[in-house]
Amino acid sequence: ALEANPDRTDDENQILARWYLAKGRLEDACALFDQVEGVLGRADIACLIAQHTADLSRRRPWVVKMVAYGGPSFHGGLKRFDEITRGMTRDQRLAVAEEGVLANPTLDRAGRSFRLICERYGPGSDPLCTVAESVASLARVRASVERVLQAVPADSPTAREVQLAMDNVEASARVIQQRREGLGRCVVLIGGKPLSYGTHAIIIPDRPTEQEHYA
Repeated sequence: ALEANPDRTDDENQILARWYLAKGRLEDACALFDQVEGVLGRADIACLIAQHTADLSRRRPWVVKMVAYGGPSFHGGLKRFDEITRGMTRDQRLAVAEEGVLANPTLDRAGRSFRLICERYGPGSDPLCTVAESVASLARVRASVERVLQAVPADSPTAREVQLAMDNVEASARVIQQRREGLGRCVVLIGGKPLSYGTHAIIIPDRPTEQEHYA
């Protein structure tokens, strides 16, 4: 009945999208996206399509759309973002966030989504990171935030959200610097010889655990 109704509401289109995807009618669900007017409806349908798209290259544009319409800023949105970006690295997720906010640069929720993703996958999000890794991660996030700040309208709600992301970057930089200053220096010896990348290696199984792979 909903499919036959030409005057569907956004809620009805979201219900219909779920029915299409349950029936394996992915292309029909994709066609509904442009028929939805509200940002929540568009973010929802983009997320649904991404969830039902196994191929990462085909899934990625829908993840970008989900960010562009503020998906991560809605209730449970970051959890959904984690799910639909499975298989992506931290840097790839940040790139998606940047592309998403630039696709909709005047929407405050797009800016907020960008900020939330920067916080989730930026420096400090991995407690196992070394100082050097945190510094490198911070530099990548800072560069992304700077590019977005230059591209969005300066007086827009989006710019305010992105500026908050930059404030978080600066706060992270101070924490990393304090951590660096609190560390000492050491040389690890094995059999009386200094350990280095050139002299020693850690051997891991063919199918390592996450901890073994990190080591």
